[in-house]
Amino acid sequence: MDQNLTESKSNNVSKYYQYVRHDVIELIPGNVCSVLEVGCGAGRTGQFVREKFNAYVAGIELDPDAAKEARVVLDDLVQGDIETMDVPYPEGSFDCILFADVLEHLKDPLAVIRKYKNLLTAGGSMVASIPNVQFYEVVHQLIEGNWTYQDEGILDRTHLRFYTFKEIEKLFREAGLEIESITENLVPQAKGLEGGNKDSLQIGRLQISGLSEEEIRRFFVYQYKVVAKKKVERKDLNAAKNSYSGRRQNNAEASASSSPRRNGNVVENRLEKAVYGNKEPLVSVVIPVYNGERFIADSLESVLQQSHRNLEILLCDDFSRDRTEEVVRRYKDSRIRWCESEKNLGHVKNLNRGIRLAEGEFVCWLNQDDLFLENKIEVQLKAFQENPELGAVFCRKFDVNGNLQKVNRFNPSQFEFNSQSQALINFFAHGCTVCAPTAMFHRKIFETVGFFDEQYKIAFDFDMWFRILKVCPIANIGTPLLKYRHHDLNTSGRPENTFQILDESKQIIRDAIRKLEVKDLDPEFAEEMKSSEVSEDRLVMENQFWEFYAQFFSINGVWSFRQTLADSFREKVQNGNPEPCLESR
Repeated sequence: MDQNLTESKSNNVSKYYQYVRHDVIELIPGNVCSVLEVGCGAGRTGQFVREKFNAYVAGIELDPDAAKEARVVLDDLVQGDIETMDVPYPEGSFDCILFADVLEHLKDPLAVIRKYKNLLTAGGSMVASIPNVQFYEVVHQLIEGNWTYQDEGILDRTHLRFYTFKEIEKLFREAGLEIESITENLVPQAKGLEGGNKDSLQIGRLQISGLSEEEIRRFFVYQYKVVAKKKVERKDLNAAKNSYSGRRQNNAEASASSSPRRNGNVVENRLEKAVYGNKEPLVSVVIPVYNGERFIADSLESVLQQSHRNLEILLCDDFSRDRTEEVVRRYKDSRIRWCESEKNLGHVKNLNRGIRLAEGEFVCWLNQDDLFLENKIEVQLKAFQENPELGAVFCRKFDVNGNLQKVNRFNPSQFEFNSQSQALINFFAHGCTVCAPTAMFHRKIFETVGFFDEQYKIAFDFDMWFRILKVCPIANIGTPLLKYRHHDLNTSGRPENTFQILDESKQIIRDAIRKLEVKDLDPEFAEEMKSSEVSEDRLVMENQFWEFYAQFFSINGVWSFRQTLADSFREKVQNGNPEPCLESR
């Protein structure tokens, strides 16, 4: 095994989180395909398990610094408190769950075991190590009137629960698990106990008589290691067998691959889908990247920390010439797909490439320098659930500098709306009032309106929003869920790009207004027009409608586009609408 499995180079994470628990690893069944380590620390034990068993290994860790290290070496990592958080995986996800020196730190270990045993596959194993409070040194202190907590050990000051052999048996029995084995970590003083005729034990001033050999041994056990299994009903046996065979075959394919890191993603994605099941929709996060080594780790970690777990993350590299790939390859999460281009395509083509590769029901777009807040995807999915007609959902943003400190910038994403007419009026009055990397799309929208127009280099997103609005509403919710980073390399913020942005935006606005129908801006007025039986009256009403908006936006439109807005609306008055403004009666 790699030396890095047992040695940490981090200065931020205590050695407490760095140990590889070989004594626990040897208790893991050899046929496991998926393992969850609860309290995984910096992920060293899980990393060893991952390589030894060629298994999918996920971890849960409370300490944020340790979790950050574990995220790099495990397939998946959830940072949080297991006693208060929702179970982050569906039932039947793992063949083995590890609790290595964890249960004694919990307020209610029994409730946790009961909750997490449901994640086991049929016949799956739970492996735990638990200190023995009956250890003779603890008893010695107690009879002398002492109970002194320490930085580590049986009386670790963070321990909340204490167990003996009998209490451990009771714990797992009450949790509904069958104990397969309990092994002991004995201290050297236990040597010579076997085969003796002793029936008593002297601990300091305490003399205990009438003890069996087994009872004496338990005073010299420093720690117990338990293997307990989920009870299997007869009806579950065939399902467990079929599930095991299929997943082992997938792992064998990954091992045979000549490039396991790259090609293994396909196999690991199958495992990922097996782990997460069909409870949550798959969301694809497309991150176009070019020479992104400076910020890409921050952006990627913000996606990995999402409360919605069923993701695929497509890092679409546009022929970078820096260390971007090296940074990304440090992360072993199987949801990450590295999609490199053989030549530089440019940002818009590269973004479209990622969307075409996406397999999720929903698609998010994240720039290589921006960050999602941890519940962004969850909140936006809820918006789609509440209004299935939406084609895209946006949100407000926080403006930050290169060091992620908040900065004061005009923030057009503050405007909320949830209909076609509200969105259009916002765009004409204030410009592009949504922040592009906050967008979440329903994947089907691209089948309807096409991909981003590659003739536009900067304002291509503005064009897409108008095209979506022709077929369905979009929403901009009022909660900030993204950190938008301002720095010296921002494309849209460069002074030399100002005129190109204006020129592209004016052309997009002209095209959008040319295709407008009355019902797009005012559905009620469109219905009123339809009620008129005289076609000449309808034409007059329509011309008055367009003239009203020409005058309105010449005064109230975004300053840079007022003339373009007024001229474009007036053209509809003079020439009539090139597309039918009213549905046929």
